[in-house]
Amino acid sequence: MIKQCLMALCLGMLFTIWFLQYDAHTKQYIGKLLMQTMQQTCDCRMEGDATSLTLFPPAIVYENVCARAHDDQWTWQAHRLCITTSWLDIIFHKTLPLYLDVDTCRIDSLWHGSTVAFSSFIEAIYKAPPIKLLVMLKSLDIHRGHIILRDPEYHLKLSSALFSNFKKIGKCLRAVFHLHDTTLSRNHHHEITEGEGTIALRIGGSEAHNISCSIDYQYLLKAYPRAGCTLTASWDGTQGILCTKSTDNTCSIVMKAQRHDANIFSSTLESVLPLSILNSYIPNNYLKNCSGNIFAKATNSTFPKLNASGWIEVHDLCYNNNPLAHRIAANFSADTNTCSGTALLTHPTNTTAEGSWCYTIAQSHLTASLKGTSHAPIALSDQWHLDPSSVHITTTGNLEHLITTYQATIEQQTKKDIKRIQGTVTTNQTHIDLKGSCNDLQYTARMQYSPHSYLQTLTVSTATMPWLNLCASDPARFHATVYLAHCAPHIPLLSQNTIQAEGTLEIEGLWKHNCLYTACNLRHGALRFPQLHNIIKQVSARAVIDYPHHNITVRDLSCVLHRGTITCSRATFGWDKQYTIDHLHAPIEFDRCFIHYTKDLFAILSGYIVASWNHDAHPHIAGTLFVDKAQLKYNLFSSQLSQHLFGATSLPTKHQLFDASCDLTIHTKNPLRVKTVFLETDVKLTLKLTGSLHKPSLLGSIELLSGEFIFPYKPLYISKGSILFSPRHDDPAIYLSAQNVIKNHYINLCVTGSLNNPKLFLEASPHLSEMQIFSLLLIGTEHHSLGLAVPAVIANNLKNLLFGSDQTLPSLDHYMHRLLKPLRSIHVMPGYTDQSGRGGVRGALEIEVTDRLRAYLQKNFSLTEDTRIEVDYTLSDEIRVKGMRNERGDIGAEVEMRWKF
Repeated sequence: MIKQCLMALCLGMLFTIWFLQYDAHTKQYIGKLLMQTMQQTCDCRMEGDATSLTLFPPAIVYENVCARAHDDQWTWQAHRLCITTSWLDIIFHKTLPLYLDVDTCRIDSLWHGSTVAFSSFIEAIYKAPPIKLLVMLKSLDIHRGHIILRDPEYHLKLSSALFSNFKKIGKCLRAVFHLHDTTLSRNHHHEITEGEGTIALRIGGSEAHNISCSIDYQYLLKAYPRAGCTLTASWDGTQGILCTKSTDNTCSIVMKAQRHDANIFSSTLESVLPLSILNSYIPNNYLKNCSGNIFAKATNSTFPKLNASGWIEVHDLCYNNNPLAHRIAANFSADTNTCSGTALLTHPTNTTAEGSWCYTIAQSHLTASLKGTSHAPIALSDQWHLDPSSVHITTTGNLEHLITTYQATIEQQTKKDIKRIQGTVTTNQTHIDLKGSCNDLQYTARMQYSPHSYLQTLTVSTATMPWLNLCASDPARFHATVYLAHCAPHIPLLSQNTIQAEGTLEIEGLWKHNCLYTACNLRHGALRFPQLHNIIKQVSARAVIDYPHHNITVRDLSCVLHRGTITCSRATFGWDKQYTIDHLHAPIEFDRCFIHYTKDLFAILSGYIVASWNHDAHPHIAGTLFVDKAQLKYNLFSSQLSQHLFGATSLPTKHQLFDASCDLTIHTKNPLRVKTVFLETDVKLTLKLTGSLHKPSLLGSIELLSGEFIFPYKPLYISKGSILFSPRHDDPAIYLSAQNVIKNHYINLCVTGSLNNPKLFLEASPHLSEMQIFSLLLIGTEHHSLGLAVPAVIANNLKNLLFGSDQTLPSLDHYMHRLLKPLRSIHVMPGYTDQSGRGGVRGALEIEVTDRLRAYLQKNFSLTEDTRIEVDYTLSDEIRVKGMRNERGDIGAEVEMRWKF
């Protein structure tokens, strides 16, 4: 009977258990009770549908579980949650052990600095407060999980797929997290991608605060796309190490830490970072376009009491690939109140500057001072140098408002002109204000860097005259006005009187894709060229400045001159890291441009010139010029002509801006007119200019088409003339032939040889001596008379007259030229004679009526009846008729005829 009762009792209990675990009300009651217990334990709101209940072993399954913090800091959702416990622990240990198995869950939590809001849920389960039964988390398995952490302050979002396992063994909690497809985003832009790895954590042990962990993780960093990165870390409770580095070993951070007491730690940090990585994480892009490497080390740092020291260095600092500093080094020493140290800066030219700095933590106040210590000048340009020993920079304020004062001295090398630069730079959270002066020149600027970085305003002026005004309404567009008349004397190209400018240059600019698109126009002004005596009245051009590629492209350049135009359809310029011209290509076209060069040459030119320049070669100028119309007031046969027009002496020293190789061809479209006091002629010019501008080499010829040598009595007409230039000979070859018929004498002048060594031949038919020919050319008679002394003077200076650069007549000839000009057709010839035994003083008067008719009267002043009269008429070059009355009163006539064989 007892056995039967026991059997019935067991069957009843089994039936009751079977009934209870499948009873909907029981399942709902137990599920709600357990859910309320977890809500109280975790201090959150939880809900879910209990779908399955078993009592042996005790387990309950929830679906569509959602846990949410009261302040909505975190949420936890799971498609399925299985909670398992143990009757033995409930009966004998009076605890409620929980074994959680989660499938397809999503964790979304806020992230504030180093604190994750969801950690409060884990901590609440782990440190469950005592209730009727002590709830203890024994294990937690997450399958197909996904965790999202958000930091609203820095706009960060961490997302990762998650597989994890928690186990509590005794007083120790062991956890293993398997992460993959990890991404870290900032402002919706991925900073870390393709992260995967394992985190192993152990909490507890003999000491409650004992924590040990290990991390093995791999990821890709957007700021360093050249290589992947690894993260390894370990902590054994008393000491540990964290190391992250790139696979190419160019970027690394190593931190070592050690625990000395329950709340006292010390650490050492060493890092090597490219500056481009920091720029991605520093607000407002302070380090944009900067490059270099940062080396840092900090030691003896104790927490919670701060006591740290170390150093930081930046090597090879560049901005847009242009070197700024070879090395910047600073050491520091910090405590709870202040952080201070010294700094050292080394320029690529090995010039140095030293200073000190101090930062007060409580007031967030910074004070810094930097002074140059080197006396070696830094070349700012070909003319200006900076003395580093004169540089002094002082900064004071906090990170939200900094005021920096600076001063320096620059010197112009040729003129020894010294200028003092000084001013202040004010920085706040949105913009930077610059205000300063350079002697009497003042400048102000404002640059905005948040939320966009661009130059808002820039003004340069003296106390009374504006130089430059620039304003920008947005980051993409700006307008600038350059006052040429005020700033031209201080621009290197314009300050040497090569160009005189007035008016304003208006510039419109547009920033697009890191390139500057500009359009400029000359308004109400002109550019004067004193050497060329011409004026540019209008200028317009478009340009694209490509900063990433260090290139400038100028299009549709048009210069309208007072007479003529200059155009360039497309020109390119490039610069190197030191902002000096690296390459150049500029084709320039000329259309009927007037030039007046050194008062000797008047010309109208057309043609084209191509200027090119590469960093590994000399500048080169090539092209073809056509002389449409020209007049030269310089002796064409002077040996100094080529040097005067094309050589180094053509430009004063202060105008010799640069030298260049050249390959220029010069043609005359219409004959060039040469007109001096002694020479008038038309020439045809075909020349090729090679070599350098300062030392040219000429190839080609100058042909005389017609003209004459102007002598006081009669000119000599040029029948043929040429000057030949050869690159093998510095001395041009010359050939010249000039003739005329004077007083029935055929005069021929022939010149051969070279310009530096000419050979001159002068002959007459019928034959005359050189003295008689000179007399005939100068005073119109071949007889010995008062003109005898004049040809002797001229004969000794005839070469200088023909081949010298000075084309004024010799003083004696110039005097006689003026004296005899009113009596050009009358010649007085006194002389002594004893012909026919009639002595005394004899005088003669010659009257030239026309080129063919002349009269000759001779009188002996001692004998009144001794008078001779001749009348000479030239019928043609071959026939001449002469009528005469001699001293005795006899009358006769002569007919002279010439035959040529």
